[in-house]
Amino acid sequence: MGSPVRTPDYARRAWGLPTSIKEEEVVKFYSAEWEGGNEGQLAIVSKAAKKAGFGDNPALLRQKTAEVVRSIVRDYPIKGELLILDVGAGPGLSALTIWKELPTDIRPKSRFLLLDPSRASLEAAEKVMKENRVNYEVICDVDIHVGRHLKEGIVDILVGVASVHHHSAIPFDLYYRILTPGGIAVFADWHNSIWEHPWRVYRFLEAFDWPVKEAGLREWLESYGGVCVIEPTDPADRQANEDITSFWLGYHQILKESETDLGPNSIWPLEGHRPVVRYVEEMKEVGFSVGSPGIKRMLEQGVITGNPHQLLPNSRLLMVTVGEKTKKEEI
Repeated sequence: MGSPVRTPDYARRAWGLPTSIKEEEVVKFYSAEWEGGNEGQLAIVSKAAKKAGFGDNPALLRQKTAEVVRSIVRDYPIKGELLILDVGAGPGLSALTIWKELPTDIRPKSRFLLLDPSRASLEAAEKVMKENRVNYEVICDVDIHVGRHLKEGIVDILVGVASVHHHSAIPFDLYYRILTPGGIAVFADWHNSIWEHPWRVYRFLEAFDWPVKEAGLREWLESYGGVCVIEPTDPADRQANEDITSFWLGYHQILKESETDLGPNSIWPLEGHRPVVRYVEEMKEVGFSVGSPGIKRMLEQGVITGNPHQLLPNSRLLMVTVGEKTKKEEI
């Protein structure tokens, strides 16, 4: 399952956790999950999504991110070089998808910064970048340490494709500072509210078959209590909870079918997923505008149908949220 400290920071009281946990400690847990993995780790996520009946969810997030970035650069004032930071770059698939969507005259002016804690994933990314002649640089570290590698205010576009939900307290303030004035952040991510409360996780666990299920569920209630919480009122948010359960059932099936343990490519359910409204609120708090003129143009052009933009018809499981480092009165 993973440690409950990985759940959203605002939900710690529901889990009986101290509210003062430092994000540095939380990062150690998600680094343990992803640092040892390789390019096969992301492939497992795609496979689990397909088993759940969704198609390739990671590819959907990558493609919409690329379309949004393409729209951004049409009117973006490039000063010498377009610097794109990919937070949680993995094996480079998101960066490559974005690069292919860039106008051909912009490609030579762009440089990708690929940030990830997994050395093996970055090696795979380097191969992909070199094969496609992409101008790039790799940074093998976690995102909360990005200030050790980059000066503040230099990144033009920051993207996080299914990556920033690994935080308990998402460092939107750090992302904001690293951007240049007028810079834009694009977060394409998974969203649900299951991990906000142990009761919802209990109901989640009831959907699975496991050898000591009865004893495990009893121990869960003894550890966290049986306080019932209501489901989200919005049908699209309730569907997101059902969808993430289906995803993990697909992953569970992969484990049952696998002849060997997945080893360092294993992924853990208990994490910092949260409803997308939380992203919007937290981004606004640090200064991001979600309704700047540039974002409004994307809405008018149909690049996104809302901000956040919903990728699945009846579910807020997959959302893309865009923020610009601009004047606060435009928030």
